[in-house]
Amino acid sequence: LDAGLTALRTSFDLARQVGSVEDVARAAINHMYLLCTAGRFTEALEVARSGRAATASLGTPTALTSVLDNNTAAVLIYTGRWQEAGRLLAELVGQSSGYAATLLQLRQLELAVGQGQEQRAADLAAALDKLAEDNPRILGPLHGCLAEQALYAGDLVNAAEEVLKGLAALANATLPADEIRLL
Repeated sequence: LDAGLTALRTSFDLARQVGSVEDVARAAINHMYLLCTAGRFTEALEVARSGRAATASLGTPTALTSVLDNNTAAVLIYTGRWQEAGRLLAELVGQSSGYAATLLQLRQLELAVGQGQEQRAADLAAALDKLAEDNPRILGPLHGCLAEQALYAGDLVNAAEEVLKGLAALANATLPADEIRLL
């Protein structure tokens, strides 16, 4: 783990020195992923902030930073920095389009569910359901959020139904992290 983290820090520094916007973003994304996988979310957030600052200073287009931005919002949500996550998501959704915007709206749903904003969560879920079509990368987490919301409301039957819908959407999708979240 330590050797991998050191290599990722080095690749980030080198990419920044030569001004390679794509490599800066990739190094930050990979570094964050490794830290999150190791449960080191505070460090992942530091890497996210450094990565976003570096990509901004290089004038990186939103299309190249969308994964970094989405992951940054996720870490903010997972660490309970909800106000900061809300501000970032509001900024990013306005700058994004297509699939990147849909993923950010999914983060907004996670945030709304976590904060107990039932109506906002319902509105976001309805909008996402229309956009998701048959995309398991959206439907799995969408149903996971709806299951969580039902649990918070004490509706165990609806929660179980949402879990089953999410698992059905993920069938044959090879997205084990999303399956684990539902289970």
